[in-house]
Amino acid sequence: MNNGSFDWNQFFQALAHFSPWILVKILFLVGFGVYAIFALVVLTQIFAMTRTVSSPLNAWVRLFGFLHFAFALGLLLFMFEAL
Repeated sequence: MNNGSFDWNQFFQALAHFSPWILVKILFLVGFGVYAIFALVVLTQIFAMTRTVSSPLNAWVRLFGFLHFAFALGLLLFMFEAL
């Protein structure tokens, strides 16, 4: 019976079972993914800065950069499990 026409009844049945929380979960996961990418960019910038500018605090800055990236990655993985 489907000769290329759109089945509105099937569409409305699928829409009735749609949960907006799925969209919210997807947006949260995308947001945490962007944050993890941002943390990676910050880490690469820290390495570029510590190669250019020498300071006695370079080791601490690198450590905090690693911790920030590890936290962002751990948060992303936790959100995949929690959501």
